[in-house]
Amino acid sequence: MDWIDRLNKAVAYMDEHLEEPMDIRLIAAAANTSHFHFQRMFALISGMTVAEYIRKRRLIPPLTWAVFPGKGKMPDSIQVVWKRIFSEWFPAMDYEHAEGPELEVYLPEPCDDGESSFEVWIPIVKK
Repeated sequence: MDWIDRLNKAVAYMDEHLEEPMDIRLIAAAANTSHFHFQRMFALISGMTVAEYIRKRRLIPPLTWAVFPGKGKMPDSIQVVWKRIFSEWFPAMDYEHAEGPELEVYLPEPCDDGESSFEVWIPIVKK
């Protein structure tokens, strides 16, 4: 079993038990490895710690999301993205807005030119 398969099993375990207290030993057991090694490998492959992953999964509801990246001067650039989502993307796609929060994610990229990078997350469902 390769590490991607192991991580997928551990992620599935974490997702199934999100509402419960997490024990790193049980998560690592799902990946068939020690908790010390699992934590190192998870961080190396995913770019975040196990605790960060769990915190993010608990904060962001398990919905299907359409993610729209953008870059430009604020607030004009993000307003353009919002307008295009509802005037162009939704009418052209086979999805509709789902119940749930809409998110604006501001990315921590250096912006010497005064522009900001961001993402707009919209919960969606098939029509």
